[in-house]
Amino acid sequence: MSKVLFNDLRQGLKEAIFIANHYEKVTKKMKPIKVWRFYDAPKKYQKLSTHGGDEDWLAFIPKDLIGSFRFEYQPMPLWMQSGTQFGICDVSLIPVRDGFVAIGAHA
Repeated sequence: MSKVLFNDLRQGLKEAIFIANHYEKVTKKMKPIKVWRFYDAPKKYQKLSTHGGDEDWLAFIPKDLIGSFRFEYQPMPLWMQSGTQFGICDVSLIPVRDGFVAIGAHA
């Protein structure tokens, strides 16, 4: 194996290890997004809905995730947004003290 190729492989491995260690540190501190069927969600979050009975699901997005590498430009992940298979027709995003509540409704 040539010395140049060996050095390139060694550098790539160092970068991969650095990324893995950083990811592990960051994710250990993150709280998960919690998703419920709407009527199984905490009542304090259900009361925030303005959909009038068409709700399908409710999610709590902790403030720790806002502005993280996962949500640099938006407070909710792409899979949760309106028009996706999960997001259904309409998704409301309501700021709360410790994060955001997202509510998906079919009409």
